Amino acid sequence: ASGQLPEQLGLRQSVQKRFLADVFEASSATDSGWKILIVDEPSMRVISSAVGMYDIMERKISLVESLDKARAPFRDMSAIYIIEPNKD
Repeated sequence: ASGQLPEQLGLRQSVQKRFLADVFEASSATDSGWKILIVDEPSMRVISSAVGMYDIMERKISLVESLDKARAPFRDMSAIYIIEPNKD
């Protein structure tokens, strides 16, 4: 954006950086294998607007599943859950 310093990031870039580094790359530090990403609808909207499927797959996420739908068990794979916090 005009007038923006190179080290300043826009909202989309900040969210993208946080997801890629703090979620996907950090999870690879504990488990180097392929993983499944399980998200609720609000989280899916945020992730979809900030991170592309290519970037997700580059971080060893093989499948993105909805929390609200029935899923097949993948007992050999770790999962990353991203859900919207609520009072429940």
